[in-house]
Amino acid sequence: MRAAEGLRYCVSGPLRAWRDERQLAFARAQERAVLTALLLRAGDTVSVERLIDDVWGPEAPKSAVSALRCYVYWLRRALQSQDGDPIRTDAGGYVLHVAGGGLDLTVFEQTLAQANDDHSRGEVSHALEGYTRALKLCHGTPLADVPGPYAEAQRSRLDGLRLQALEGRAACLLEAGEAGTAAAELAKPSLEYPLRERLQELWMLALYRTGRRADALSAYRAAHWSRSSVSSRALRFS
Repeated sequence: MRAAEGLRYCVSGPLRAWRDERQLAFARAQERAVLTALLLRAGDTVSVERLIDDVWGPEAPKSAVSALRCYVYWLRRALQSQDGDPIRTDAGGYVLHVAGGGLDLTVFEQTLAQANDDHSRGEVSHALEGYTRALKLCHGTPLADVPGPYAEAQRSRLDGLRLQALEGRAACLLEAGEAGTAAAELAKPSLEYPLRERLQELWMLALYRTGRRADALSAYRAAHWSRSSVSSRALRFS
């Protein structure tokens, strides 16, 4: 059974899907959680037990198996078209087939990997273009409207990938002599992620290269205090 060619999925913000130009609706929160668990493992069989754990975790209700079947049924109704049913039942689980380029995350990861390769070879202008294209695929908090432990773990992972692209772009901007642009783009993330070392290093360097040496020193002290504070709490509760 082949994937429906006209289907496209986005996980870089609220979970969304389109058939050609028409956006599909997934009104039930757990339905979105099931779709996410299948979508991010596209092409692989996901067992019923794994899906239940993904959607509900240890608090799964006794009716989880029957509820899961209902969610899969509704997903099939929403996704099926004349091109075929992208969800297949297989060996005690389900498989979601996604056409090439049908998931924004796949395109993002490929673009980010190419930008990293270009950067490692010293091709700064090409890398900068790649990081910029990758970031244009990001549209807010990943899986913002999807509940469940699996979505929560993936949300953290996808946000980490976005930060990698942001840091890569900032590094390229600094190498290209555009410290002012790098500083402007890192100002907000540096406050949101005080414990992310690479981000803080780039932020301090951007401040320093734009002549804001006092601000760079303050940023260093703030980052050092944040790391020390976390280490102290860890020791206290270990």
